[in-house]
Amino acid sequence: MAYVLGPIQDYCQSEGYPRLTALVHNKASGVQGGGYLGVPGDQTDLEEIYQFDWDNLENPFSIRKQEDLNKIASELLQEPNTAPDKWVATLSRGDVQRVFRSAILEAYGYRCAVCSIGFTEILEAAHIVPWASGQRKLRADPRNGICLCANHHRLFDAGWLQIGPDRIVRFSDPDMECGGYEPIDEAAVMSLHGSRLKLPENEDLWPDAELLRGRQA
Repeated sequence: MAYVLGPIQDYCQSEGYPRLTALVHNKASGVQGGGYLGVPGDQTDLEEIYQFDWDNLENPFSIRKQEDLNKIASELLQEPNTAPDKWVATLSRGDVQRVFRSAILEAYGYRCAVCSIGFTEILEAAHIVPWASGQRKLRADPRNGICLCANHHRLFDAGWLQIGPDRIVRFSDPDMECGGYEPIDEAAVMSLHGSRLKLPENEDLWPDAELLRGRQA
């Protein structure tokens, strides 16, 4: 087992990520084994793992080459009616997330659909119908995704930003009755209330109106 876990632990160490190997316990002792670089039995690493946002990291140990994943992402954009169902059934969860992000960012021209920021390091593929809903095909369907920057993705998931079937961006507190807002909040968020989502050139890849309607229900 040490030979398998070693590269994972080394990668997490070099990248500054929580040590995923903390999840593997010795059956007899109930704590991590001797090759573990943390303190066996210490809960700190486990807490860091559970609090870390792993969804936005690419899997460095995928058995598929990046070139292959890029081709699959292109196929999702070219055949949105059939390709998602095919690939979500054959790819690992990590690879599905990677190709979905690649496809969404390409479809939206590598810009946030709400604010137009173009730093790819903070661009994410937001699901309209969440991954956890269990609707497998939608997990890789580009019409179930919107390219958002990290800030607007979090606000979208939290309900502060809403996008209706008309694809108009709305702030949940337009009259700012909740109070406590700063000028930067107004500039970065409230000022976008009523603006139109910046959509892909290919209308076939626009976020599905019925999925957006269902999210608001």
